Amino acid sequence: MSRWPWQQRDYNHLSTESSSATRVRPNKKQVIITVLKWVAVATICGVITFFTIFGIDFNSRITPRDYLASTRPASGPLSSTCFKANYTLSNQHHGIIPSVPVKEDDVCFDYAGLIRNTNTTSSVPPVIYHTYWSTHMTNHLTENQIASLRSFAATQSSQHTLFFWISSNDKSSLLKSDSLWHTVQSSSIQLKVIEDESTALLEHTSLRALEERHLQELLRLVSLYLYGGVWFNLDVLFVRDLSPLLHLEWSTQATCFELSQFASASAVDSRFEGALMHFFARSPYICEMLSVASDELNGAVNGLKPLKSLGSDLYARVFHRVLKARITPWAILPWCFTDPSQCQTSNALPSPFDNVKGFNVDHVNKIFAYHWHEKWKSSPGSIFKYLVEQHKQITSW
Repeated sequence: MSRWPWQQRDYNHLSTESSSATRVRPNKKQVIITVLKWVAVATICGVITFFTIFGIDFNSRITPRDYLASTRPASGPLSSTCFKANYTLSNQHHGIIPSVPVKEDDVCFDYAGLIRNTNTTSSVPPVIYHTYWSTHMTNHLTENQIASLRSFAATQSSQHTLFFWISSNDKSSLLKSDSLWHTVQSSSIQLKVIEDESTALLEHTSLRALEERHLQELLRLVSLYLYGGVWFNLDVLFVRDLSPLLHLEWSTQATCFELSQFASASAVDSRFEGALMHFFARSPYICEMLSVASDELNGAVNGLKPLKSLGSDLYARVFHRVLKARITPWAILPWCFTDPSQCQTSNALPSPFDNVKGFNVDHVNKIFAYHWHEKWKSSPGSIFKYLVEQHKQITSW
């Protein structure tokens, strides 16, 4: 049957419309793939942009929430009669403690550089320095330990004396013919055998003996109490004269972070490490520390939790006891004065055992000492070599 022209269907047109409708219908799989591609491109661009604008400091700390972290244990009342009524005013921390946060930027180094000795050499009173070596540390004296002894001779006043403490059991190891001890050429460094001095060391203290398991911790206290002066661990490298700091009693901050250990029975506070400290002879602070140490050794803790050590935990307890008794405590030197690598990488010096192409010499020259954390036999890095070379030029040994 024939149709009129207007009755003719345009089948080609319908076919085209049908085909067009099929092509524009979204395909879920293709859409998902397309979206994922754009997300990946955006993520890559975002990461590139982020690292172009920002830097990341990987020296970070993860700490528990306050309600999960351990609280500082009770310090208890003063256990001695060491403090006189007028001692509150005798240890004001003028001139050595910044009034701003020292973790920010270069404030710590710049402030350390402001502290200079205003006295002449002849007006500086003689001070005794103390350190300790044992075969429990190393079988023999190492080059790094000798470097610490040399740094004392190179940087501290010639009027000062260093007592190098050892046990009588270690005397033969120290004095054997091939020992590096024989390379030490300074009349200011004197060998002291603990057993020979034990009567004097324990005099006027509540301790009965220097127990072997706490020998270094107790020696630190009794030597400072008897002679006064500066105690430093043998992993401390002096950079410049401590004389501008010796008018006050102080200990050093180990890091720029003051954080407690998670779920610990006692708070771990970086202000009380004890690697470097200065106290006067018969210091009431040391007297109270000796009293607390004696109580711990004799089991007379008066209901307080036992201390984990007679070092940092003991110092923290006495510090807070003193505060509670409304007595000015000893000063805490900021981290960069003696531990300049223990902060964020953005504002700390490299480890003295890192070999780096360049380091901030100006910052190194501003600090007082470099604590190198018992790396007795590690190969010296750029900063360590730089300081040792300076010290060798001064001492000639």
